Amino acid sequence: MNKYPIIFIVLLSLGQLVCGFSVSIQGLGGFRTSSAIEYGRISVLAAFGMTAAGDMAVALCLCYYLHIRKTSNLASTSLLNKIIILTIHNGLLSRQVTFFGS
Repeated sequence: MNKYPIIFIVLLSLGQLVCGFSVSIQGLGGFRTSSAIEYGRISVLAAFGMTAAGDMAVALCLCYYLHIRKTSNLASTSLLNKIIILTIHNGLLSRQVTFFGS
């Protein structure tokens, strides 16, 4: 198993965590200045971007690992193809929701 995609996904998740904490701490402070509001907006947009990238990375990794597990058995290959299509649709849907949410 390749460790680089896993490291990439973990780093994106940690980035989302940091952005979430940043927005929460700024929110508790009350966003008193316009620079604080701008910083909060940038943090939220960065978190949305990392969420979209993470969703796509997970979907791509899952599709790759499902694809390399295909066998000559027609029934299992058909099932894996359906799971791959479902994974692609879910990855695209979550990416679209994230982009339209920001």
